[in-house]
Amino acid sequence: NIEKDKNRLQAFKEIFENEQIEKIGHSLKFNIIVLKRYGIQVKGNLFDNSIAHYLLQPEMKHQQEYLADIYLQHHAIAFDDLFDEKTKNKSLALLKEEKYIPYICEKAWIDILLYDILKENIHQEKLDYLCYEVEMPLIQVLADMEFTGVSIDTQALRLIAEDLHAKLRILEADIYNLAGEMFNINSPKKVGEI
Repeated sequence: NIEKDKNRLQAFKEIFENEQIEKIGHSLKFNIIVLKRYGIQVKGNLFDNSIAHYLLQPEMKHQQEYLADIYLQHHAIAFDDLFDEKTKNKSLALLKEEKYIPYICEKAWIDILLYDILKENIHQEKLDYLCYEVEMPLIQVLADMEFTGVSIDTQALRLIAEDLHAKLRILEADIYNLAGEMFNINSPKKVGEI
């Protein structure tokens, strides 16, 4: 129920919009966009555990469940475990509160514990400037951009596509002429042979 969700969120609006309170979480950009849809503007410093972990270990996974396993030695409740195997449309909104509240509380608990660990690691690796002056402020910028969207001139885009397709046909003809035969240009093996 959207109205019920809106009323619940309004109880937290003062906290979300308080610039003195740091907001800690995982994939905060998504959450900021959702809150904007309910008329709540997240303010204050942000700390996104997934971004912090990316700065520390860019080649690893950054999902919360994975970070809970490696940093906390805790096997978190998986989102899919909240639903039976036959459920196709998986949404927390479809569940009873007693089913999803433990999941949400655990996620918040994990975020707080990860925050302490990752913040210390960021400092030890001397990534403070990159983390707090570049990456974390960028979350809000990207959320605003995604929420607002962009205008696209579909007519101009169509004309550009037609022009590129025409140029592509000319290039393909030149390739076939140079090769002396027609072949599958999209096959790296065939291109290698030619």
